[in-house]
Amino acid sequence: MELFPFSFQEFELARPGSACEGETCVCNELTDTCVQCLGTGDCNSGVCDTQSNTCVPCLGDNDCANSLCILGATSDLNTCKECRDEAQCTEPNASSCGANNECQPCSSNNDCGHIQDLPICVAGTCRACSPDTQAADCGGKVCDPSNFTCTNVDIGSALALTACEFADQCADGNACIPLMHGGSLHGNYCLPLFSAAGTCGQPYGAESQARTTIEGEAVDVCMILETLTTPEAINSYGGACTGSGTNRQLANKIASLGVKMGRYPEDLFSAW
Repeated sequence: MELFPFSFQEFELARPGSACEGETCVCNELTDTCVQCLGTGDCNSGVCDTQSNTCVPCLGDNDCANSLCILGATSDLNTCKECRDEAQCTEPNASSCGANNECQPCSSNNDCGHIQDLPICVAGTCRACSPDTQAADCGGKVCDPSNFTCTNVDIGSALALTACEFADQCADGNACIPLMHGGSLHGNYCLPLFSAAGTCGQPYGAESQARTTIEGEAVDVCMILETLTTPEAINSYGGACTGSGTNRQLANKIASLGVKMGRYPEDLFSAW
């Protein structure tokens, strides 16, 4: 009688788990089946789900570095992802948790409610205000379109021939236009929009002209003779003049003529 009736090869095949190979290289002796893992040590990466005896990226948040473990009946079952809901998406330009569990730009104000002081979605980014809804966002103040923050400037508060910093600062029927004087930019001022059905009249000695607003919009406005005068000079017309009697009357007439011509009153006085 032979002491070892089986060859070494036959012995290996008969040993529990010896027939397990490939992705299911571990033998579950309790069920006599080949499985992927019995413990995390059997996994080249991730952890072992002992319910299914398969290696998965995660079973809980602790298994994910700087991310969350997504569990449930989804295409991302047991995978590490950036977010589970909006609470994990705290950047203004990526405040919404998408269907792929990745943070993405906002698509509505609802995606910005958890971002402190930035409740308005503007072109995919949470902002303090939007020029489109500035009256409500800023309590009647102008929303600065350069940084989407509320200013202390009232909407529509600047009348014609007064300085303006924002387009919406000008009263209805006016546009904020850069004006030149003395060969350089003098400043931005509200000027009346020209209507084809009307006329410009005084003190707009240059009549209507095509100009570009501070926001780059082409408009027709009633223009002063900016090479000869400024809004400040025109607005100062009618103020008290020094002197008395005939001199005062003459000064007022000269000033009136200067405004009608679109010239500085002081320019005329210096030549007088």
